Amino acid sequence: AAGRPLTSELRSAGWAHLADDQATKLAKALQGNTTLVNLDLFQNNISARGIKPLLDVLSSNITLQNLCLSSNKLGDNGAAYVADFIRNNKFVKELSIANNQITDDGAILLADALKANSSLEKFDISGNKLSQIAYDALVEALAVNTSIEDIRGVEDDRAQQILDDEGDLEPFPHLIP
Repeated sequence: AAGRPLTSELRSAGWAHLADDQATKLAKALQGNTTLVNLDLFQNNISARGIKPLLDVLSSNITLQNLCLSSNKLGDNGAAYVADFIRNNKFVKELSIANNQITDDGAILLADALKANSSLEKFDISGNKLSQIAYDALVEALAVNTSIEDIRGVEDDRAQQILDDEGDLEPFPHLIP
């Protein structure tokens, strides 16, 4: 089944109850895929253990543009894997990791990775356990990153000032159900 073409959109939101073992199986199924554009894994039970093999496979996918990992259980270890993914990815434009039990430690890793990323346009880190320390790191990343147009979850006015002055944060139509 590896390498078999899939649809350009794959949603397994919540009702699928994907856990780490199923995420690993999904990773195997996605190996070599060249058609997937949207992957929505909203509200499952995927932790760092399950996200690592999935991100390893997705790192070579050049068609994926929208990735929703919101409302899982990634934590800071999972955030480290996501950071590695976005640091090297040149194709994903929208990424949501909202509500994933990420703390300042994970957010700092993500902020560092955002400095090196040139493809992300929309980034959602809302609903995590962040303090001003994380906001400072993310604002610093926004000052360096020239591709991000929209960010959610950074409770700091400086973030919006760095971004577009329009002030309207459009919803993430591909990522948020």
